[in-house]
Amino acid sequence: MKNRPTLSMGLKSTGKATEAAKRGIARYRKDKYDRLPSSRIFGPYFTKKVKAFQRDKGILSSGTVGPRTWKALDPYLDTRARELL
Repeated sequence: MKNRPTLSMGLKSTGKATEAAKRGIARYRKDKYDRLPSSRIFGPYFTKKVKAFQRDKGILSSGTVGPRTWKALDPYLDTRARELL
């Protein structure tokens, strides 16, 4: 697993890595990807989804996607998400 960026709402996290994280969270939740906002912006709605995922996985519920959260998300990243990273 290559080095992935730290993402959070306060870091102005936008772009491909945010989209990849959204895809992983959606797959984990078994939601359809289009239920998440289609933008590549890490907003308050997605922060709530990240915190819930972190709680489920026993990770400090900070809302920041860092190394531990990426590691937990890895099994849920589909081919498109991996291409984005």
